[in-house]
Amino acid sequence: MVDLRRLVTVSAGRDVAAAGHQWDFPVTVTFTCTVVDPAAVVHARHTDAVRDVHRFLAQDLGALPDGVYAPGEEQGLRQAVTTWLEARATDYWIAGMDVIFAGVDVGPAYMQEA
Repeated sequence: MVDLRRLVTVSAGRDVAAAGHQWDFPVTVTFTCTVVDPAAVVHARHTDAVRDVHRFLAQDLGALPDGVYAPGEEQGLRQAVTTWLEARATDYWIAGMDVIFAGVDVGPAYMQEA
């Protein structure tokens, strides 16, 4: 079954360690996805990108740098992640789908649990 809704929101997140590694920033990246060629999606159903769109779009989050931004520097981290993902936009090609990088949300740093 192919989801034919337009502009379906797909979000992925991870915590990024703040400088000093005692605090974490919650980072959420959002994409919008629209099927433009259902037949292509069906033919590509065995690829990782089509089989698990969420996981495919989240795979790069593991490469986000830890320990660079101090608590209170959410805007700097947001801009760095946005710039990095915008440069990678063509890497998010999925057969039969239009995938658009929609944005990054970085929450305030919080103390890690022991």
